[in-house]
Amino acid sequence: MDSGLDIITDYTMILRPQLRLLLDVSEARISQVMRSPTIAWGLVERLGKRGCHRYALLPEGMNYVA
Repeated sequence: MDSGLDIITDYTMILRPQLRLLLDVSEARISQVMRSPTIAWGLVERLGKRGCHRYALLPEGMNYVA
């Protein structure tokens, strides 16, 4: 199973519903899955307004993946 970070690396600017489907997790679980990369680690940026979030790698995320 891919992690959220792996999928965001492959599908930059992915919509939250698409990410949730690719990870095969519930809406509540997607928040938990994305909390570490976006907040704690600072690798992923959440863009857009509520209900239309997209995720993209920050430069730190690109360095981490590389």
